[in-house]
Amino acid sequence: MRGREDDPGLAPTGLRGADGAPRVGAPGGTVECFSTDPALERVLGELYAGFGPQNWWPAETPFEVVVGAVLVQNTAWRNAQLAIEALRAADLLAPLSLLRV
Repeated sequence: MRGREDDPGLAPTGLRGADGAPRVGAPGGTVECFSTDPALERVLGELYAGFGPQNWWPAETPFEVVVGAVLVQNTAWRNAQLAIEALRAADLLAPLSLLRV
């Protein structure tokens, strides 16, 4: 995949929003901006160019990645996954919904 015309070392244009900031999210899912730091952008672009998409974290949204990362700090992944599934089933896998409970 090609980088931006002005800097081929950056991530492909498809990983950027209209503002040019890098984006993260599940394919076809919610996409969120996570950095506008040029140095970080360059590193992420080089990693993406070298290794491509990794799809290593089984999540549907960026918030779900955060929840999973917190949960897995003190439990096995299988238990964290069960908790995420329970949150999803209860429609609580969103910041405001989780905050309300």
